[in-house]
Amino acid sequence: RIAEGWSGNADTRILTGAMRGTAAALARLIEEAGPWTAWPIHTVESKQPWTTGGIALIGDAAHAMTPFAAQGAAM
Repeated sequence: RIAEGWSGNADTRILTGAMRGTAAALARLIEEAGPWTAWPIHTVESKQPWTTGGIALIGDAAHAMTPFAAQGAAM
């Protein structure tokens, strides 16, 4: 499990493990290119209903945007 936050270092072993079975050059690139930054995606549980009266929260308004998505004014 990755610690909560936006600037933690990634564990290179997780990355190389995910690349197991791919080209050896790719695994070597991952090992040598670090340090890697972990950008975890967190789940935010809603304790409130998403509807009230005749209003419903849907679409882009219904989910948080990750700070590294680079959406800017597009959202």
